[in-house]
Amino acid sequence: MLIFAPLATDAGSFEDYARKMYPEYARLNLPTWIIGPALGSGPLMDRPAEMLPIWPTRAPIARQRPAEFNALLDQLIARHCGAG
Repeated sequence: MLIFAPLATDAGSFEDYARKMYPEYARLNLPTWIIGPALGSGPLMDRPAEMLPIWPTRAPIARQRPAEFNALLDQLIARHCGAG
């Protein structure tokens, strides 16, 4: 589950989104990330965003570009769906 958080600009605001969305991601039981706004300038697909993995395991906020995150999602989908 991807939660887009255009106003998440610091750790506290990421935690606010996590708290508010908890009932949904806990009920769905899917890997879940909160994704902040794109940072910097230039083409959107080249701009990183801060991301907070929150379910099933929390991890620190990390900064990734869309291509890096899409590669991670592709791995998760392949493992989950048996595609590949």
